[in-house]
Amino acid sequence: MSSAITTVRELIDGFNAIDMERITACFASDAVYHNIPMEAVQGVDSIRKVISQFMGSASEVQWDLLNIAEADAGTCSRRGWTSSRSTIVGSNCR
Repeated sequence: MSSAITTVRELIDGFNAIDMERITACFASDAVYHNIPMEAVQGVDSIRKVISQFMGSASEVQWDLLNIAEADAGTCSRRGWTSSRSTIVGSNCR
């Protein structure tokens, strides 16, 4: 398994564990994070701040990796949801 695929799997595991240290460890210091429709941010500190906005109050998170393949830009397909008190937010990426 390549290091890129290992990193994606670790990122998903970090989200599922609601572990900000594991999540941010998956990003390079100059990484760009773009969670549409929010603005893109660059750098681990900025990424941590953005992710904390929606993960900070999460009581449960479940991302399921549906497919993963390695290409020049990489690709993955996942579905997930975050529960915060009584609110559940779902998402899909392809």
